[in-house]
Amino acid sequence: MVKKTDIVILWVDDTDEEWVKKKKYWQEKFGIRNEQKERYRDWNNLQYLFRGIEKFAPWVNHVFLVTDNQQPEWINTEYSKLTIIDHQEIIPKEYLPTFNSQVLELNLHRIPNLSDQFIYFNDDVFLINDTVPEDFFVKGVPRDNASLNLIMPIKRNLISQVVFNNTTLINDYFDKKLTLKKGWKKWLNFNHGIENIRTLLLWIWPNFSSFKQPHLVGVFKKDTFDQVWSLYSEELRSTFANRFRQFNDYNQWLFRDWQLASNNFIPQKRGFGKDFQLSDKNTVLRCAKAIKNQKHKIICVNDTELLEDFNHSRDIINSSFQEILSNKSEFEL
Repeated sequence: MVKKTDIVILWVDDTDEEWVKKKKYWQEKFGIRNEQKERYRDWNNLQYLFRGIEKFAPWVNHVFLVTDNQQPEWINTEYSKLTIIDHQEIIPKEYLPTFNSQVLELNLHRIPNLSDQFIYFNDDVFLINDTVPEDFFVKGVPRDNASLNLIMPIKRNLISQVVFNNTTLINDYFDKKLTLKKGWKKWLNFNHGIENIRTLLLWIWPNFSSFKQPHLVGVFKKDTFDQVWSLYSEELRSTFANRFRQFNDYNQWLFRDWQLASNNFIPQKRGFGKDFQLSDKNTVLRCAKAIKNQKHKIICVNDTELLEDFNHSRDIINSSFQEILSNKSEFEL
């Protein structure tokens, strides 16, 4: 019997006047000058994520949309497979409001009635071709690709520091040599392609340097969250007070890395997903083509600070989604 699998999506409406006012207040309070609009701006394509779930993953049990007292105007809140979760349902009130998605990610397992295995989507990740439950879990074991990586601290970078923070906890608990010895067939696998070369080069390093992080979906077991929280609650709670991303944060990759270091995964198929970092016209056009061709099952449309013509880029991408997902879903009014 296939276990129930839910989907969790984080979303924010950056055009909501109340939210904008609230964000501005806390930015001024903490002296935050970098707007980082690419972290919040809405591409107006969330409906295609829901259409993709209905069309390409009808086996999904339930979808939880996590928001800050917001909801898309088109969402069908009466649909039995949808629940809107407000931040206050999973985050202690003293740490709200938060504009730090990493705080939310650390608390996904607290969503009421969430299934024991679930898939975490950022709102820039979409299903674009047919999937089956075994694309994500096989007999309760997550599908994922494990490849070693090396952090390059060339300059101060928030995400690199978060990866470093995560990895320190992994090395505190796991013996890298033992992990690789027990699961070497998973770590050196055909499905990893050229990533195997970097893993081999870092194989003899005594500790985990870091893990290759694909910007796709998070395939999680709730008991992974429970175990990490039981061991490192003080460290994880240090992130809560950071209403905006800070250098001492931890994020959801910690739980993914924990599953990898536990050898609690089955290698994912090559070409299953593709991440597009949208920085110029060429990357936008390649992403749009990949959507229409449906070569992959999952695609990430990753906004970046380098993207100049946002409105035109958004129109191109959304036009491609419309070609393959033109019919409204039950999630829409």
